[in-house]
Amino acid sequence: MMRSEGGAVMKLLRIQVDGHTFFKDHLVDMDFIARDRVTEEYEVNHLFGSIYTKTAMAVCGVNASGKTTLLEVLRTVTNIFVNGRSVREFIQADRYLANTVFTIWFYQDNAIYELRSQLKKVDKKWLFEEEELRKKPVSRGNTRKKLFVFTDKDLLMKRSKEDTRFLPDDVTMLTSLLKHSKTEAIDHMHYTEHNELGISGDIPTKFTQLLDPSIEYIRRDPKQEGNVCMKFHGRPEITVPEEDQQLYLSSGTVKGLNFLGYGYLALQSGGYFIVDEIENHFHKAIVEILLHFFADPEVNAFGATLIFSTHYVEILESMDRKDTIYITRKTEEGITVGSFSSENVRNDMKKSDLFLSNRLEGTAPSYSRYMELKRDLVKNIQSKVEETV
Repeated sequence: MMRSEGGAVMKLLRIQVDGHTFFKDHLVDMDFIARDRVTEEYEVNHLFGSIYTKTAMAVCGVNASGKTTLLEVLRTVTNIFVNGRSVREFIQADRYLANTVFTIWFYQDNAIYELRSQLKKVDKKWLFEEEELRKKPVSRGNTRKKLFVFTDKDLLMKRSKEDTRFLPDDVTMLTSLLKHSKTEAIDHMHYTEHNELGISGDIPTKFTQLLDPSIEYIRRDPKQEGNVCMKFHGRPEITVPEEDQQLYLSSGTVKGLNFLGYGYLALQSGGYFIVDEIENHFHKAIVEILLHFFADPEVNAFGATLIFSTHYVEILESMDRKDTIYITRKTEEGITVGSFSSENVRNDMKKSDLFLSNRLEGTAPSYSRYMELKRDLVKNIQSKVEETV
């Protein structure tokens, strides 16, 4: 979709997905607004009145608790409703019910919107069956309690299953509104498992020098797509094919360049940068640098949001606000998503200690299972020792 360079900034306020089979009650409900008290404009972006959005959202939990699944939901929502992509690219058939409903609340151009979109699966293809868009102006009455309350009088547009002459059935009717927005969602999840240099154009020198001071510059080869021109200090420039880049750049440098490069693009658009396993392959200090960039209103002038999962809970010490941290837990009824700010813990306690000690329940492997594993290991190893005697 063509974006307006000087366009408006779209800000998600809340999302609901009713119909995801992996979650408890088939429901995902995520807030993007700051729920805790705001005492300084750091780690938040001011919209109007007492309403602020978060500039970072961290998802934590033990292995197989649903962290990546939750990020995939957010990836789906932002690509469909922020980037205007087709539902058929992102909806996974085995995870969504045939009558899934997405409800999106967002802010743009001094107005608050509510979009309700019902999907349907027809002949193995997903399509929008019905959509309703409501709008109300920003006013003093738009407190956090009333922010998501709309009436029939607020109805702005309606789409039925017959409206396919001018609008493809796999694209949201927000498309016309999104054309005037500069906001983009940037999906970094592909790079969790793949490690190739993904950003297009020349890479800012400051990025390369932060990650590897021996590099003078890295530029895209204008003659051959996929190739890059590299220059190390004291050496002549070389042209490197895409498949050979890891012979010259460490895995951490490639990961870091993608991470910083795409994060920079999100900051420029006031968009959403989604990263799975943020600690993967590079130093904790690089993660903290980007967290500080997103938290700082001078750097993050458009109010972009970094959304990430992590196993490395020490990173959370860099985040002052409790309402920016979410905990996923897997129960017999499905995945649950809770806010750290709703946990009954003292503010002076280290977040990492709380998570690693399992004081919050479900944030670390259980002690009983650890002891069972230890006993089993001791038994097996002792039997091997006896065999050698």
